Amino acid sequence: MKIVGFNGSLSKESNSLKGLKVSLEACKRLGAEVFLYNLRELPLPIFDPDLDDTDDPNVQTFTKLLDEADGIILASPDYHNTIGGAFKNALDWVGSKQFKKKPVALISATGGPSSMSTLNTMQLMMRSLHAWIIPVLGSIPGNTQFNPDGSFADPRMQQRFETIGREMVEAVQLLRERSTANAQI
Repeated sequence: MKIVGFNGSLSKESNSLKGLKVSLEACKRLGAEVFLYNLRELPLPIFDPDLDDTDDPNVQTFTKLLDEADGIILASPDYHNTIGGAFKNALDWVGSKQFKKKPVALISATGGPSSMSTLNTMQLMMRSLHAWIIPVLGSIPGNTQFNPDGSFADPRMQQRFETIGREMVEAVQLLRERSTANAQI
């Protein structure tokens, strides 16, 4: 089972990346093979549908990871109550081929108390791409503290983001079982 985490923040101290890593680690503990695509380290060019930039190695890597993923965890910063521009630009490079019938978990970090507007936007995007959205959402408030090892200082936040990882693995397993059962009919 291959789970890909995508961090759409360019911030060096990205809280969305920290939360994503907690969820990916939970997936890994349950036996999943995890991969992290971090836009800060592997930037993508601005999407232009009239240009053929598919020769860009980062676009190729990003697309291939999402093509091969059994499940995807998306993390975006909350800028002005919506997704970040770099996050949106990255998703413009892919489409329903990468998301259709795959479980997708959503994480967002904000400077304020909640990033629900951003998470709602992400849900709308994923529905239009025919993804299966994990019900537990990850909202990281601006005052969130992390331990030096990368875990959340608040045990309830740690548990929530580990639950996102666990539910991702369970969703991949359920969809595989469903696919196998449907193939036998």
